[in-house]
Formats: sequence, C-alpha cells, structure tokens
Amino acid sequence: MKNIYNEKTAVTYDKSRFKTIRGRIFRYFRNRILNKYYVRIEAKGETLDLACGTGLIAEWFLMHGEKVTGSDFSMPMLNMAKQKLGLNGFLKGFVNADAHFLPFSDKSFDIITCFRFLNLMSPASRLIIHKEVSRVSRSYFLASYSIDSPYQKVRRLVKKLLGYPGSGAFPVTKFMLKEELKRTGIFPIDIKTVFPLLTEEMVVLAEIKQN
Repeated sequence: MKNIYNEKTAVTYDKSRFKTIRGRIFRYFRNRILNKYYVRIEAKGETLDLACGTGLIAEWFLMHGEKVTGSDFSMPMLNMAKQKLGLNGFLKGFVNADAHFLPFSDKSFDIITCFRFLNLMSPASRLIIHKEVSRVSRSYFLASYSIDSPYQKVRRLVKKLLGYPGSGAFPVTKFMLKEELKRTGIFPIDIKTVFPLLTEEMVVLAEIKQN
C-alpha cells in the first residue's frame, strides 16, 4: 500500500484539517454521531483504531476509558500520534501495519474504528480490509466513508472546477455500502451523514456476525 503521508504532511495534518473554523464545525457534528453510537455500543473493552493517523479518533476513545491500540501504515503519522497520546494510561501502543494484512489474532478487539481512510480505497481494497476487520473484531465496527448522492456529485464537481481537492476518491451509496459490508460478515446497524452541506463523510456503526 502506497504511503501518501510524509513527515511534512503529518506535522500539518491536524492544523490544516481540524483546527480551522470549518474543521471545528466538522468535528462537532462528527463527535455528536460518535456520542450517539457509543451509547449504543455500551461496552468498555479493547479498541483498534485502524489507519489512526495522528490519533484524533483514538484520543476520543481514550477519553471514554477505552483501551486503545493505534495502527497505521504511515510512520510519520504514527509518530505524531505517539507525541500526542503517548502518556495516556489507557493507550496500549501503536503498530505500523498495512490495513490489508493486519498483524493481529482473530477476534482480538471489541471495537474496530477506521476514519478518513476507506474513502480513499477502491471497492476491491475495501473488500480485503473489511475481511480483516471481520476477522479481528469480536463485536463492532465504526467507520467513515464518502457518500455518493446526486447532491454530492454536484458538490464534488463544483469543488473540482474551483480547484479544491476532493476528499472521497471512491464514494459509495448507502445501499451499496451495506451490500459490501454484508459480504464480509459486517452488518450495519445505522448510517448517519456528518453534515452534508459541509462534507461528504458518513459514519457507519456495524456489528460483526460472522463466526
């Protein structure tokens, strides 16, 4: 898997994406969804933050008392996450790994999270990653994708014409995403869009049912 995040990108990642006014609004609405889903999970346990980046989602789960392992293919991003979260007592550590071939035993974690990564993966790659998620998770999968809809198609076109980069290389409809996940034993419980006027991100809470 190609590493698209170098050291310079890792250093500026949080500031450029989440500390602007737009970024703070995005985080507010995404955190509202996380809060609602976390109540439904109702369990403390082992969490793997897959493609953890600089640790934003890992940090959220650590604040809620979860024991978190962070995993990412990019060492610069992992190093930033270590600097931010290394002193948290609930943090179990970080693992440099390719999401297509996770170095964990079957059913190692209660919850697998994966944000702002699967929207960059082709359907073929997502299938492999979903199989790995199904293998290593005992209970739940919480992840984000880029939604494909008529409005978002227009929105992406306007952004492209204005010279803004797109955030979803491989958007997917809710129906197609449900079918993709079910093929690997991952069954969606709920899907919510974060804030359609601002972002194409949708968040999925799913349950692992495959033996």
